[in-house]
Amino acid sequence: MSFREKMLWTALLSGIPPFLWYFSAVGLSLAVGTGVESMSIGRLVAVLIGGLIIMLIAVVAVSLLNRREGTMVPDEREHRIESRGIFISYHLLCTGVLMTICSAREF
Repeated sequence: MSFREKMLWTALLSGIPPFLWYFSAVGLSLAVGTGVESMSIGRLVAVLIGGLIIMLIAVVAVSLLNRREGTMVPDEREHRIESRGIFISYHLLCTGVLMTICSAREF
């Protein structure tokens, strides 16, 4: 596995838990009927900052464990891997935003 691929997997796997927790909490509160309180901007900002800190720690750890690979010049395959990761994350982000807007519109 290339260095860039390791970095993408690390970013993905370290970013999933905080956002999974946030969106499941929002979904549960919408189901119960207390959705307006759960969509506070403060909770979202806390999750964003916490997720960013977790992701930074994980990426630094992977970088330190793979020091020699990080200095290599990226080839065509690594550029494809990175662009595919960006493509998938963009569509997941758009889907999440649309689902949030649609669920908030009911109130």
